[in-house]
Order: sequence, then C-alpha cells, then structure tokens
Amino acid sequence: MHLKRKGSAFIVTKTNQLQDLLLSRVRRDKLPVTLFLMNGFQMRGLVTGCDLFTVVLTTDGKQQMIYKHAISTIIPERPVDLNPEEDVLPTQKAGRSPTESRFAGG
Repeated sequence: MHLKRKGSAFIVTKTNQLQDLLLSRVRRDKLPVTLFLMNGFQMRGLVTGCDLFTVVLTTDGKQQMIYKHAISTIIPERPVDLNPEEDVLPTQKAGRSPTESRFAGG
C-alpha cells in the first residue's frame, strides 16, 4: 500500500487486490472461514465486512472487528474462484481506478 497526498485527501494505491478479492467473495457467498491469528488463536465465522485495515467476522450473531495485521491465515470452507473478471470492485463503481481509494486527511 502506498499513500499519495492529493489536496486534503490521501490516495491509497493498493497492492493487495488478491486479499480484497478473496474477502469480497467469501462475504458475497456467505462462505464460512477460519481465521488464524498471529498468536495461533482460531476464529470461525462469516466475513460481513472489511476495509483496508480490518475484517468484521460474525459468529453466533456476534460481530468482531479484527485488524488485518493480526491475521496470519484465512481458510475458506471450500475453494474460492479468484478470477478477477467476475467482480467489479467498489472503487470501480465509484468511478476510481481499481487500485485507488480515498481517505480524508488533514
């Protein structure tokens, strides 16, 4: 990820399209995942949201926000097709290039 300043906003050039694609697919398909954290702890549930820094995992109706830097491995319940042509990423819908997101900054 690279930050570039443009006016009062930051442009984030993303180099993590594969993780975005995987998280998007398991969320869209409501596919259960097992997350292994850096400390070895396992978490199971549905990915119900994610952004550049966090993943929201829902287990038994309870939401947990996990920072991506704490995640070691994500294992979907079944294989996920990672063909990027199937999805239009949210940044493309907003009229931005697929590798840029905007963040307000000071």
